[in-house]
Amino acid sequence: MNSEELLKLAIPMMIHEDTRKFIFRKERNWRQDFIDLGIPDVDKAWKFMMTLTTDDEEKPPELDRDGSGQMIYTFEKEMPNGVWAYIKIKIKDFSNIKKCVSISFHPCEYGPKAKINKKILGN
Repeated sequence: MNSEELLKLAIPMMIHEDTRKFIFRKERNWRQDFIDLGIPDVDKAWKFMMTLTTDDEEKPPELDRDGSGQMIYTFEKEMPNGVWAYIKIKIKDFSNIKKCVSISFHPCEYGPKAKINKKILGN
């Protein structure tokens, strides 16, 4: 599935809590990430992800490293506060219910957009 097909499937899933799942990574300070991105909570993160387009694709889809055989889709998009977000999503089955899973949602840390973020965030 390409990123256009993924977004057609994923965006409607992002609307409902029972068809979406946000992964809070232990190795990340997700609260600080949300502050840096200018969003107050997970619901706002989902609303922002619903605006993703194929133009926001950062690289082609790739296999998830977890060995599941699922594809991961990576996007970069500028937030309203000027900070660039790095977003990774996939579709996963949970007890026969397909969900859109947000694997990463944080400021870009590498590449040209990370340099922009460093200037804005002062890191």
